[in-house]
Amino acid sequence: MAGLGWLGLMVEEAHGGAGAGWVDLLALLEEMGRALMPMTLLAHTLAGLVIQRYGDDARRQAVLPSVAGGGRIFAVAITEPRATFDQAGIRCEARRTDGGFTLHGTKHFVRGAGAADTLVILARLDGGLGIFLIEKATAGITVMPLDTIGDDDQAIVELAGVQTPASALLGGAPRDWETLRDIVDMGALIECGYGVGVMARDNEITINYVKDRVQFGRPIGSFQAVHHQVADQVTDVDCGRLLTHYAAWAMDERQPDASVAIARAKAWTSDALRRVARTGNQLHGGIGFSREYDIHFYFQRAKTNELMFGIADEHRERIAATLLDG
Repeated sequence: MAGLGWLGLMVEEAHGGAGAGWVDLLALLEEMGRALMPMTLLAHTLAGLVIQRYGDDARRQAVLPSVAGGGRIFAVAITEPRATFDQAGIRCEARRTDGGFTLHGTKHFVRGAGAADTLVILARLDGGLGIFLIEKATAGITVMPLDTIGDDDQAIVELAGVQTPASALLGGAPRDWETLRDIVDMGALIECGYGVGVMARDNEITINYVKDRVQFGRPIGSFQAVHHQVADQVTDVDCGRLLTHYAAWAMDERQPDASVAIARAKAWTSDALRRVARTGNQLHGGIGFSREYDIHFYFQRAKTNELMFGIADEHRERIAATLLDG
């Protein structure tokens, strides 16, 4: 993947990447979703974006070539036991010590933690948000793999008095809490791109199946009730793709509504993933719930994507708050 340029697609050219934009990344993410590729690349991509946006020049020059070249694998540790992507959900704390910081806390559902060499850890610092770049092998860090419905690489990361030098703090100072919103937006958009691919392939598998499955002397796809369900799948996929691509364009063009556009895309995609996967499984009948057939793996991955970086209700609340403020 590094040789193909995927890992550094959005890394600046000066640091070994392609310098592409969000619209370009979505083309890759959708194909990844269609193939159910390992999701570690999603975490690695987000980590690279965080380092590129919030690191100083020296840190970007030192780290981003490894992101683009795959020399090291990165993951981002955000959520904690509350499993929310907001300020109240961050309880991990960084305390200043002589020459550095000490981190205490527990991160849950850290995607890519098992494969990662380096962790981007979000913690409270001086009333703001500290973003720390810490090697996973550092003393005090314990990684415990989770058995997830999506069969992906997620883990609990315990930070028990982790000592880190001052240079580990990206940007050299804590950020305001709007930074957390920006990071979650980037993560949500990545999930939307991948999720659209999951839905699209689920729909294709379902269409092929209902054309071949014969019942009552005819393919079940010839029944109007089945037509309606497959058409609803197509609507969900197309709307998800439209909203996601608009959000990506808004990010590339720095449009003022980019954050709300991402919320719209994630709200729709989270719900649509559940609907498309449920319909695909139902139209397959009993085999749709068997691990011996591909459709079930799309159901599992759809559920993971639905939950990551905020469920639909959370993003609808953001949209509603924006409308009220306006």
